[in-house]
Amino acid sequence: MGLAEKVEYISVEEYLEVEKLSQMRHEFIDGQIFAMAGASKRHNQICGNLYRNISSRLIGSDCDVFMESVKVRPNEITFYYPDIVVTCDTEDDDEYVIHHPLLIVEMISPTSERTDRYEKLQIYRQISSLQEYVIVWQEEMLVEIHRRDKGQAWTVERFLQAEAEINFDSIDFGLNLSEIYQAIQF
Repeated sequence: MGLAEKVEYISVEEYLEVEKLSQMRHEFIDGQIFAMAGASKRHNQICGNLYRNISSRLIGSDCDVFMESVKVRPNEITFYYPDIVVTCDTEDDDEYVIHHPLLIVEMISPTSERTDRYEKLQIYRQISSLQEYVIVWQEEMLVEIHRRDKGQAWTVERFLQAEAEINFDSIDFGLNLSEIYQAIQF
């Protein structure tokens, strides 16, 4: 019979202090920290395409867009680093953490799909300010938008065709799927 492995737990305050000094990003879930894996070139290119389009749309607005290095705190015991996050809430004045995201984008790979499509989806849906959670595949041309409707119910839309127009209702912005995957070879 094997020995049980001891799991070390840290407080939210300890996590936030350690994370400020760390060379590597870590997500935090209920007292445990999880190192973030490095991103592929394809991941970075797709994320950059989407970030560039969204940030140019938001110039002059009251919204801010961040890419990969700003944490979102969906609840008291969780911190994630989404690939892209948009906030338009003036109360989001913390230098390191977004508390009131409007739009979150996660780029998924085969290894992160389960976490991003199921675990994070369930937690993100609990954020009262969140209007859209966008999942972007890096291994194929596919985008899935989870959108909160006026009645607070969530709907899902999938986009597979290069010419498909994707509307980000939360920021009143649309672009073609091909613009997200510009210069990407499959």
